Amino acid sequence: MFSEMEKVKIEFLKALEGREGFRAVKVTSKNPPTPWQVPLLSFYYVPQRLRGKEQDKDFTSLMTELGKNVKRILQEAELIDVSLSYLPAEATTFHAFFTVSFTNNRFTTNDIQFVLDSIEKAAEDGAVDCTFPEQPPAEATGLEFPNFPDEKLYSSFLTTLFKMCFEKGIFFPRKERVFHLKQPEELEPVFDFMLPMSPDYALSKMLSGFQTIIELSPHWAHPYFIYQLAAG
Repeated sequence: MFSEMEKVKIEFLKALEGREGFRAVKVTSKNPPTPWQVPLLSFYYVPQRLRGKEQDKDFTSLMTELGKNVKRILQEAELIDVSLSYLPAEATTFHAFFTVSFTNNRFTTNDIQFVLDSIEKAAEDGAVDCTFPEQPPAEATGLEFPNFPDEKLYSSFLTTLFKMCFEKGIFFPRKERVFHLKQPEELEPVFDFMLPMSPDYALSKMLSGFQTIIELSPHWAHPYFIYQLAAG
């Protein structure tokens, strides 16, 4: 089963392959990951004026300059912020290319066309269109807690979080220990140090992590935390 963001990446790759001028940067290794195993996708766009040109150093220079200009146009229009990546200096073709990160679950399949249209228009015309796609409803993402400003979804989470910080991170009874010292090997099973391939993450798990961090951190506001430089 694919996560929602993995599905978006697969759709993005399909859109690239179906549009003239766009090319995905292929991974060449003995054991390359499948396209949905890495939350990044790199690609480039060859404008009409450069198609059919010999792919020599001059072509590479023009493609790099094009990438810089497209990124600048998108940023100046305050529309899209996309990474510009580079191959090693000895590379002879496509020295610069775009890299999109699929870790923002507000980026949905509805946004793919807008991003590709904006890059193409910036490359061809030096301008962009500010006609935005419709904002999908929060539930359309299929995530339990998507990155949407939905009060109903997040008010309970934020209330619980601030109450936890207030009750467990600010005021301490004297019988509470100032420190809960742990060795690194003791902390390893307590925290999940793995970075998930998908950004989907339950808020209940986040709350549990926050509580553990508060409990194991030095209690600076404890009555007996009277260290010279940081007391109180």
